[in-house]
Amino acid sequence: MSIMRQALTGLVACIVLSGAPAPPQQERVAALKRGVLLYAMPGLPDPNFAQTVVLLLEHNSDGSLGVVLNRPTERSVDSALDVRAGTSGIDLHVSWGGPVQPGAVLSLVRTLRPGPRAQTILGEVHLTPDLDDVRQVLAERGGRLRVRVFSGYAGWARGQLEAEVRAGSWVSEPADAATVFSAEPSRMWEKVREILRRLYA
Repeated sequence: MSIMRQALTGLVACIVLSGAPAPPQQERVAALKRGVLLYAMPGLPDPNFAQTVVLLLEHNSDGSLGVVLNRPTERSVDSALDVRAGTSGIDLHVSWGGPVQPGAVLSLVRTLRPGPRAQTILGEVHLTPDLDDVRQVLAERGGRLRVRVFSGYAGWARGQLEAEVRAGSWVSEPADAATVFSAEPSRMWEKVREILRRLYA
């Protein structure tokens, strides 16, 4: 059973969002799939997702799962794993991935040589449950820029994300590795205005 399938099993709706009317392009939800970025619409009232960018890790008939990319924290990986400082060998801070299962730790790595348990999200971006994959990438030149570790994730029940997109809560954009591993994640959401200008042009 995949990482995403396990997380989606028994998932209940955890967020109800509303927003401005969606542009015509967003009435079509067919573009929703693994490897898509969701940008929260300006003015989204839910504090969990206001001004966030979410990478979809899975979208299927069971529901949807993703991680918030632009909420870094000062919490260490060791703290997130609930182990003694220095035990994990991963000297990084985690990002807040979403409100579902805050104790869950998810890792994204950017590599051409993912481990056997990793699942490809897009191109060279992989979701891995194996901390050895994280350590391997960190040991490579520039590795700290090619790893993201998250505590918690964002989840939607069957049909919920589609309804939110139709309601105008999100606009979507194909993801790329450079965006997912941005050196300035806190500024990622600013691109939403450029996307909206294109949609309404």
